[in-house]
Amino acid sequence: MAEIPEDTSVVVGIDNGLKGGLVALSWSHGLVIDTMIMPVTEHGGRKEIDNKQIWGWVEQFNKHVVAIEAPPHHCPSAAALRSLALNFGKMAGFFEAKGSAVVRVTARAWQKKMLAQKEKGLTKLLALDKANETWPEEDWLPTRKHRKPHDGLIDAALIAEHVRTGGETQ
Repeated sequence: MAEIPEDTSVVVGIDNGLKGGLVALSWSHGLVIDTMIMPVTEHGGRKEIDNKQIWGWVEQFNKHVVAIEAPPHHCPSAAALRSLALNFGKMAGFFEAKGSAVVRVTARAWQKKMLAQKEKGLTKLLALDKANETWPEEDWLPTRKHRKPHDGLIDAALIAEHVRTGGETQ
């Protein structure tokens, strides 16, 4: 497991996709402190995560550790794999340069621990069920106008909880 400082008070889970999210949990109780939809910007005609906005949100949490979902080795499309790898590299390097403790979590590791069963095609539904069970007061909606829970916020919360409760990291 990666080194997590003893005085950590907040764990920030990050689903690093362009439609991902960030969720801050209190280290001691696992309560949701705040959430953020992944901010994106355009660079060379392509969308990328916006580290400046991300840092503006994360820096408010003293004594934090950042748990980032590592890119998979295989993906349905080369473009998706490229995007996830680019976003992961940008974030990991950025947070390390800012002095944040960074842990890497594979989707396989957090899903195995956090989801009771992992049936192909049901991962998002199982993740929503687990998030609702763990944090019943959260609705996971990106805005009040939306009716569908945001998968990126749900995954980010479960990634943070996985790390907070001693789950496997890289």
